[in-house]
Amino acid sequence: MNIIKSEDLSINDMVEIKEKRIGNNNSKLIIAENFFNNPYFVREYALECSYIDEKEDFELGIDGDETHWYTHQIGMNESYYRKFFDWTKKTLFDDTEFQYCIFPYEFSFHYYDRMGINTPHVDHSRYAGLVALNTNEELSGKSSGTGFYRYKKTKQETVNPQTYNNWSMSTKGNIAYEKYLGFKIACNTGNLSNNFLILYMCNVKVRLMPV
Repeated sequence: MNIIKSEDLSINDMVEIKEKRIGNNNSKLIIAENFFNNPYFVREYALECSYIDEKEDFELGIDGDETHWYTHQIGMNESYYRKFFDWTKKTLFDDTEFQYCIFPYEFSFHYYDRMGINTPHVDHSRYAGLVALNTNEELSGKSSGTGFYRYKKTKQETVNPQTYNNWSMSTKGNIAYEKYLGFKIACNTGNLSNNFLILYMCNVKVRLMPV
């Protein structure tokens, strides 16, 4: 049994917060630079974890075999990261409302071995974020980050995921959208990416990860 200490996965006290506005709606992106205290440990820990095949076991994701990933849910108390995310939600997004979601806080590792062309979508949680934890070699010549899109017919860049309008938009395929921003992950801790991108999940987007 491998025993680790919670501080090995801790957030950097000196994390630098940057803000970026995107699209016609002036939506906010938050970039928390140098997020983990020890990103190399977090990466090695993630690589040694056991993963489940969500696409195979739970039929999650898009049809076809172009995109494939594995998931490991981090088995630690949500309150460990909750203080930072509560502060981000209230202070940076000016959002003091209670988040009505069956899983208001969920932390996981994802490993992609194939990445095809994904249809733009929105998610049911209000906010989400990602840290790539990839090396320069892994990122070389590949796309990693998140792309933001607008629906050509109505020029919408955001949509409520719990509406018929969202279902109607999501069934139209890639041809119905135009990309207005691509946000690429950069390596900033030696040879490793350690920036945490936080976004409002009602933005229409595609997540792009290195294969």
